[in-house]
Amino acid sequence: MRNSIYIFFLLFTVSLNAQTFQQKDFGVNFPHQQSNQAVDILLGNNFINGWIEVDITGSYANQNSTGIVKKLFQIGINPNNDKWYPPTSRVVEAAGTILNNIYIGDIVWDTVINQYKLTIYHTSSNGNPYNIRLTHHTQGNTNLNLSTISTIYTNPLSGIRKHSVYYNDNVGIGVIDPQNKLDVNGTVHAKEVKVDMAGWADFVFEKDYKLPTLDEVEQHIHEKGHLPNIPNTKEVTENGLSLGESQKLLLQKIEELTLYSIEQNKLNKEQSELLRQQQKEIQELRDEIKVIKK
Repeated sequence: MRNSIYIFFLLFTVSLNAQTFQQKDFGVNFPHQQSNQAVDILLGNNFINGWIEVDITGSYANQNSTGIVKKLFQIGINPNNDKWYPPTSRVVEAAGTILNNIYIGDIVWDTVINQYKLTIYHTSSNGNPYNIRLTHHTQGNTNLNLSTISTIYTNPLSGIRKHSVYYNDNVGIGVIDPQNKLDVNGTVHAKEVKVDMAGWADFVFEKDYKLPTLDEVEQHIHEKGHLPNIPNTKEVTENGLSLGESQKLLLQKIEELTLYSIEQNKLNKEQSELLRQQQKEIQELRDEIKVIKK
């Protein structure tokens, strides 16, 4: 019995040690009134695998450094720039005014110093102190105790300068089981919504487009109870409404209505010209009658 308990204890200890966890903190204070500054987290020329989390938080509540940025790396590298699993990353948390100041780069190999590094960019000119925490999860040995931080230096950041959260899977807000990349059970309030479209409704103005006659439209409304090519109430209720597709269909109807209006305008002009000609002929007849009577 005692041997069984001892074996169980050994197995439990091994299972606890199978996943290694280590953290290391750095503090950095970027200079005031100097933008485009940067600092490197030097990871050394080591074997590193597993997951590395990088958390950066601001320190002063009254300055523009509040909030958090967290970036997660999956990595598998050997010494001397030998990557058996090149680092992949995604931002898992991004909130607060810190997003206007701090940008976390990628883990890369520096050929000058012969080691791996991670660059932290500070784009703001307002100097702020930050806390940087590295967390390493791995099945092997951790090497965060060997990591150091460089001095601050000037390094302008080009391209994207602000983090946002990126999800690989579906995200739901107020939904238990999201079925799409983003499901929101509620009202979405935004200053602007941009929808990418594969096509638009300008085909209505092409010469080979067959514009339905108004009699055909009237017949369709009489039989179906809605405009041609427009989903009915049952379809919208059951399937929802695609914002981009609905805008395209509405524009198609507006363009068709414009063509109807143009044709009606031409007809009105023709009728007005015909009426003017008839009035002219009538007046000429009246003048001839007056001459005859005299």
